[in-house]
Amino acid sequence: MENQKRLGASAFLPLIVFLALYVGCGITFTLMGVENPFGMFPRHVALLAGIAAALMLAPKVSVTEKLDVFCQSMGNSGVMMIVLIAVFYFFMIRPE
Repeated sequence: MENQKRLGASAFLPLIVFLALYVGCGITFTLMGVENPFGMFPRHVALLAGIAAALMLAPKVSVTEKLDVFCQSMGNSGVMMIVLIAVFYFFMIRPE
């Protein structure tokens, strides 16, 4: 990603997606009178939605390259890729 494009304010889109989902659902469940409202909507679902929004920001860059940059920015890319795979795995098998 040598030709990095400056995204400006749209770079905050993943954070806005995460906060809108998590805080919005928490407030909605609070208004409905649910006990433990912020525990009703899983944080990892909002996190994955934010990650998906981040991966859609630069459509001309391949997803593989985006994931490489994402994992390298988090730390050791091999370890972080394993963590991402585990998060996706637990997201898919989450018991109801």
